[in-house]
Amino acid sequence: MTEALSPEAERLIGHYHRLFLAFNRRKLDQIYSRLPESQRRALSLIPVLLHLDLRARTGPLAGIPAEAPAGIVYMAEPPGLAELAVEGLPGVALPRRPPWGLYARDMPIHSLLLVGSLGSVAQTSSSDFDFWVIVDRQKLGQASEEALQAKCRALERWLAQAGRAEATLFLTDINEVRLNRFGELSDESAGSAMATLLKEEFYRSLTLVAGQTPWWWVSPPGLSLAGYRRLIETSRQALRVDANAFVDLGHLESLDPGEFFGASLWNMQKGLDKPFKSVVKLALIEAYAESGGSGLLAEQLKAQVLAGRVDVPDPYLLMFDLVAEHLGAGGREEDLEMVRICLYLKIDPGLTGRDLASRRRLGPDKSRLADYVRQWGWEAERLEELNSYESWPMTRRLELAERINDFMLRTYGRLAEQAKARPNGQNVIDPLDLTALGRRLMLFYGFKRHRVPFLPNLLENPQPLETITFRSIGRAKGSPVLVWEAYEGAADKIGEAAALIRTKGLAPLLAWLAVNDLAVGGTSFYLTPVEGPLASKAALPEVQRLFAFLLKHFGGLRRTSPSREDLVKPARIVKVALVVNLEETGFETELTGLALLHQTSWGELYARDLANVRAGLEEVYNFLAPKPGQPEVEFACHIPRRPNAKPLLQLLRRSLAGLPVELNQNG
Repeated sequence: MTEALSPEAERLIGHYHRLFLAFNRRKLDQIYSRLPESQRRALSLIPVLLHLDLRARTGPLAGIPAEAPAGIVYMAEPPGLAELAVEGLPGVALPRRPPWGLYARDMPIHSLLLVGSLGSVAQTSSSDFDFWVIVDRQKLGQASEEALQAKCRALERWLAQAGRAEATLFLTDINEVRLNRFGELSDESAGSAMATLLKEEFYRSLTLVAGQTPWWWVSPPGLSLAGYRRLIETSRQALRVDANAFVDLGHLESLDPGEFFGASLWNMQKGLDKPFKSVVKLALIEAYAESGGSGLLAEQLKAQVLAGRVDVPDPYLLMFDLVAEHLGAGGREEDLEMVRICLYLKIDPGLTGRDLASRRRLGPDKSRLADYVRQWGWEAERLEELNSYESWPMTRRLELAERINDFMLRTYGRLAEQAKARPNGQNVIDPLDLTALGRRLMLFYGFKRHRVPFLPNLLENPQPLETITFRSIGRAKGSPVLVWEAYEGAADKIGEAAALIRTKGLAPLLAWLAVNDLAVGGTSFYLTPVEGPLASKAALPEVQRLFAFLLKHFGGLRRTSPSREDLVKPARIVKVALVVNLEETGFETELTGLALLHQTSWGELYARDLANVRAGLEEVYNFLAPKPGQPEVEFACHIPRRPNAKPLLQLLRRSLAGLPVELNQNG
């Protein structure tokens, strides 16, 4: 017979629940206070739309299947729902008597949670809405799950239209979360790279929007796994505890040290697009590794909430405090300053010297950050410099990127050494996930001859350069091919500015601009005139047409993420492009110069100018020749718009032995 909870334990659970709900209410108020009216209204309606059985034939809700399950456990009726629906759901009729509150016990959705930076100082106008829709997949059944998935996709579209907000509703299985299984490796899933680490961040950052409260949040701080399970079991017989108000999403006691290496790889991958947040998180992983996986921030936060503190630390700043303590104890002042810079750029508070000096009334977030900045000893000039980060010249941003990359690689190296020291089998990342992550990162951090380099860690929302100038500076050693440099700015303004990149041949340089989104169709190009043996016969219109061609076929390649399935297999060639006689006059009847580009299934691009035309054509033929069991390789060819274009095309077709070659002069 199961032992019953004592009256004191029952009262304590009730007390903890009220404290958590008060803390959660403050977070929700904070989230809403930072949103424009359209987003506040749309966000308020998301739980309503999941709870009610709404079927619209037209409009943005028309994509909801009629058989989609509806209902959130214990969902309370929002105040002023009728008025809210009139404003946010014009033309949609609400059910007359839907079940609310105590009448909504047997519902398919256990909880609706917001997870991430919302409700912290890191919440910005560009923060995404990441909802976890907690369900029991076994009870739901496949057909109902697919219908609910379709409903979630329809609500994402509706929120994008009605609230102008980017949101993702993750249909999340209660049993998988309980076991720390967060899906196969993908852009949005950490696979086996992070399990208990993700659970710790989940509990630390979650905001309950509707439904059941996680049991972990009302269990006493420091409770063991056995005690946690016993608490849930005995609560079912309790008189003063409504066990239906809670959901078991699993316990959190300590971290598995075997995760730290895989987690470092995962955060380095995320840092390719969100460098500032990833630097802080990578430093946190190192701090946890140093402590052996104890002293969790989620436990610290819960202890303060359940102690009744109203001035609970911000979850994001709590993370920074632990990182700062770790780096400070190790005497790593340069790394600490790097983390401070990344924290400031991530939050982007726009503080000024006047804010620091006058102590004038600031909002709560700015006030917190101002206190930190004063402790760091930053002056007004430093703030002005960081506030203008998005307008820095590209070369200056590249310098910061190198510092960020250096920090991440050194941190990764220390965690890798720790991983080697563990007995075999204690690093829990799946071998396939490890392979996929490693190969993805090598695209950015590794080097291969002729591979077009990808740029990590520049801006979280990069804008293309407005003007770029190209200049030939010499001949490649032992080759007639010209060496080119690219500069940010117009030809008459580059002065002594540092070059963005230097390449052998013009096509690899233009490919670098295209794959990294540094230039677009509207970017202004300039050619610095050079006399004598370094003069190029490539006119500016031809350069622009070639760039349009490369942009069409390889533009934004840096942003594309190859699938896990492709990354765990050997790389294969998927696309080949050939550029013919770019730097000639237009009257040659022979193939005198080739630039060869090929893209692999790993998402990498190789580009090179070829002085040996015959060898280059043989290589193209080998690339394009059909191979058993592999799909056909895509092929594109660019010939400058000159009088000799058609004769060169015929010559190229004969040289490639009848392989399909189509002329592309317009990009």
